[in-house]
Formats: sequence, C-alpha cells, structure tokens
Amino acid sequence: MTASVIARLFQEEGDFTRAGAMLAHGQAAIEEYHHLLFENEGDGAISSFKQAELEILDTRVRFLRPDVAAVDMTARVSGGVQDGRTQGPRKSLNAFVLTKEGDGWRIATLHVMDWPERR
Repeated sequence: MTASVIARLFQEEGDFTRAGAMLAHGQAAIEEYHHLLFENEGDGAISSFKQAELEILDTRVRFLRPDVAAVDMTARVSGGVQDGRTQGPRKSLNAFVLTKEGDGWRIATLHVMDWPERR
C-alpha cells in the first residue's frame, strides 16, 4: 500500500497520531508522513516501515450511530528499521473513528499507541 492510498482512506481534514506524539492533520500531511515511513532507509531517527509486516490481532467495532463507528484494532508490526537496526515486534492499539460517506467509510481520526504485551 502506498502513502497516497493510505491518505485517501482519511477524510480531507482527518487526523493521524502515532506513538511518540507525531501528528498529521489533513490528507496531504498524512500522505507526506507515510511517504517518509515507507521511503526512508531507517538509518536515522525516523523509522522505516518499507519492509515491515503488519499482523492484525483483534478488531472491535462499535457503532455510535449508523454513520459513525469507533474501531479498536490491536496489531503487531515487525521488521521496522530505526538508526540502522531492525526493530523487534511491537504491539499497538489503533483507535479509529470512521464516518460513512456515500457508499464507503472514511477515517476521521486514527490514534496509534504502543500496547505492551501482557505478561
């Protein structure tokens, strides 16, 4: 999936927040941020997810109204690279608010947080 495809999943004025308080507002900023994640080599402070794999662990959907849904998705990402080192698997909670627009759904907000493995 490309950065532009990801950005088009969001509303025009959508918000994306990643662990570490990285915020992107609007499709253009969301696309630019994901372009950095997918195109860099991970040799600096910005992680590279060019070769990363995402495993969806669980998804829960709660309809707040027929045209608004809150979605919690837990996932595990492996294969990211930062500072030239491959990162181990990392679990996250991805909290979405989706709105129905026409025949489809768009992301209004997506907040990604680290979600430690339970021991």
